[in-house]
Amino acid sequence: MNSASPIGLYDSGLGGLSVVREVFRQLPREAVLYFGDTARVPYGGRSVEDLIAFNREILAILLERGAKAVLVACNTSSAVALHVLDGECPVPILGLIEAGARAAVRCGPRIGIIATEATIASGAHARAIASIRPDAEIFPIACPRLVPMIESGDWTSERAAAIVFESLAPFLDVELDALVLGCTHYPIISELIQSIVGSRVELVDPAQEAVRALGEILAGHEILAEPDAQPAHDFLVSGVPEAFAQNATRLFGSLAASVSHHPVRSLIES
Repeated sequence: MNSASPIGLYDSGLGGLSVVREVFRQLPREAVLYFGDTARVPYGGRSVEDLIAFNREILAILLERGAKAVLVACNTSSAVALHVLDGECPVPILGLIEAGARAAVRCGPRIGIIATEATIASGAHARAIASIRPDAEIFPIACPRLVPMIESGDWTSERAAAIVFESLAPFLDVELDALVLGCTHYPIISELIQSIVGSRVELVDPAQEAVRALGEILAGHEILAEPDAQPAHDFLVSGVPEAFAQNATRLFGSLAASVSHHPVRSLIES
């Protein structure tokens, strides 16, 4: 592990690229090693046992390729598996839940959360928010239709707008100060979400706070990339690389221009 080694990030699919984008913005000299588990997306309906198995396998891949630190760029994995991985990972590892909570409580006490079924069922965001701000009123909603829609590349159609509206309908009669985007896929459709919940609601993307914390960790371990570093990035997926590259390029330009396939051991009822 040294300053030139990459930061490892992973997600069930495209969503973690919203975190990669934040790494590029805040830590532009860092090399990125990204794994998208597109063969097993979505994670939201998976069992805890399956999710921990997936996370362990992906973490091993990142470590074998020399990751100097790991950012779990998936709220579901952060909520369900990070507490297990934290005791097993030989390099610094952090997730998104605590970061989202810290950012949300600064906006006010009435906080909505949208996430996958597994993330909401874990109660991780609600516990993290309550631990910082006990007076918070928390409104969690699972949105199982959003990740498959986003992974399909359908973000701007009338059908997509209808799905998002139906998913967020429970919030229409609730006065929120903040809405936590509790899945890294959701920033991809943040403009659509904002148009539904209204401009006065602050959308909280945990990636911003998480990457700031990552930078502090790297500095504390004296493994920040050198100021003159010329980083090379590597994107891996467990599914079809062409489909991932097409949607990634559509979203982020040349962010993931080169994508390669890395098989996973078991799809476990995919």
